[in-house]
Order: sequence, then C-alpha cells, then structure tokens
Amino acid sequence: MTASIVWWHEIHLILQDGDADELVVKMDDQFVTDTTVATLTEKDPDVLFVHLNDVDAGGHNNGYGPEIRQYLDTIETSDRRVGQILKALYARKTYGQEDWLIMITTDHGGVKAATGNK
Repeated sequence: MTASIVWWHEIHLILQDGDADELVVKMDDQFVTDTTVATLTEKDPDVLFVHLNDVDAGGHNNGYGPEIRQYLDTIETSDRRVGQILKALYARKTYGQEDWLIMITTDHGGVKAATGNK
C-alpha cells in the first residue's frame, strides 16, 4: 500500500504522478500529522510520502533566518510533528522487521526578507 498525505495537492501530483493507493490532501499540518500517525498505526504502508507546509509558509510570510522568531516557531512546531510521526513509526509492532528509509527535505532555500524570494 502506498499513501501520499499532503498539505498541497500539486506536490502529490509531481512526486507521486498520481500513483498512490491513498491520497489525502488538507491544508493543515496537524491534520497531515494526525493522518500520518493513524496510517502508521492502523495500516501497513510500503511507501508513505508526507508533506508538511508550515515552515515553507512561515518563511514566505515572515522571512527566513534564525533571528526571525515566527520562522523559528514554525520550525519548532514542525519538528514536534515529525517527532509524533517518528514515534508512531517506532511503535509499530513490526518495526524491527521493517526497513525504513526516512528523508526530510525542503523544496527550496530562502532569504531573510519576506518577499517570496526563493
């Protein structure tokens, strides 16, 4: 079973080419996190693509950089969400027999100004 659980519908189409068995799209990072945790807990995914968007939006809206508190807040919140997902993954009864590859990446870097520059 393959699942794509995303905030932004277009990223599913680009990365999965429409081939996921399950597609969940909602513009809410906590919903994406909760759905991912439920998928890991209740189902047996072979491939799971997850897209959290708040850090990207935080950079676009407030600027990028360690001196920008709002940007750091979105990073810290997203870090906790990734922690929730990893906790659910590690709690799987079959985790010891599974071979997971976890990749965390961004779609682009940023500049300090909140101008939408990439």
